[in-house]
Amino acid sequence: FDMSEEECDGLLIGLAQRAGGIEPLLHSLFSFLKRKTDFYHIQKPGDRIGFPPGKAKHLVLEAFNRFASHEEAIAPAKKDLETRGERLVPHEQQTQQGAGSRGG
Repeated sequence: FDMSEEECDGLLIGLAQRAGGIEPLLHSLFSFLKRKTDFYHIQKPGDRIGFPPGKAKHLVLEAFNRFASHEEAIAPAKKDLETRGERLVPHEQQTQQGAGSRGG
């Protein structure tokens, strides 16, 4: 199953809005990976699941760096996001809600 970036964008925008912003979305993503996958399992000889030591972290940093260094990594203008109806909870509002509202 292969989704286009536009299909993923719609799905992820909805998830980010429902989660309450980017930080809670990342919290949910990594919580899911911990609870429901072998992402954090460190492979031992003979294991068929998980990753070798450091590999999962490397994958995350590699994905981050791929887009952080890309010209398109600059966030769209707030006005453009609002026009498309994709406004997420502003960072200031997240800060006021406090970290305790995330659960886990």
